[in-house]
Amino acid sequence: MAILLELRWDVSEGEKLNAAIDYYYDSEGGQYGWLDETEQLTGVPTVVEIGSSDLTITDVRVSTSDREILKRTVPAGKAVQFSYEGMQASTDYRIRVTAQSTDDRTVVRDVVITCSE
Repeated sequence: MAILLELRWDVSEGEKLNAAIDYYYDSEGGQYGWLDETEQLTGVPTVVEIGSSDLTITDVRVSTSDREILKRTVPAGKAVQFSYEGMQASTDYRIRVTAQSTDDRTVVRDVVITCSE
């Protein structure tokens, strides 16, 4: 079962956007993304739309450098990045991101994208 992240992206119809899902565990800030300090994402993640087929999802990959996500620095190998487009106005989209870790775990997260206009 996927963990539904407590974030929603509001977008406009016709946009092509880049996204990143944070799996990092910050020992000083508390559990946030759920990977242990030494654990990394590995292989090619999957990113799929749940319940509809409007979106085109491309460029799916594990992060290869540190990047800022939601105002915090996430180390390389601790995030999944992808691009998406094709949103229709007044529609919510649920996206499922599945990745493997170096500890042989499958980590699954869902995020909701709202296309308001």
